[in-house]
Amino acid sequence: MKDDVVGTISPTLLEAIQGANRAWEQPAKSILASFQSLAEEYGEAALIEAIKTAVEYDTQGGVSVAYVKAILKGSGQEPPAEAPTPFDPQKAYGTRDDDIDIRRS
Repeated sequence: MKDDVVGTISPTLLEAIQGANRAWEQPAKSILASFQSLAEEYGEAALIEAIKTAVEYDTQGGVSVAYVKAILKGSGQEPPAEAPTPFDPQKAYGTRDDDIDIRRS
């Protein structure tokens, strides 16, 4: 972890992040940056509540940043019972079979 990212995350938020996923006990800079961005967009209190909600509904042993963000976007609504597993971009982003494939050959 870089000090500049950790310095921008409050101890309360850092504790919530670390408790949300066993893999985040020592979160990578990218994870902290993602949560910092969400805190700036939605507010720290809302983010912490979304993390707590994600943990409450977690059935996989750890939540993802995408799951927390989905809860934030749907604030005021019941969160899904569980995160889609394995990750299905069609469910998450509404892609269709006839969308353009941008993968390199």
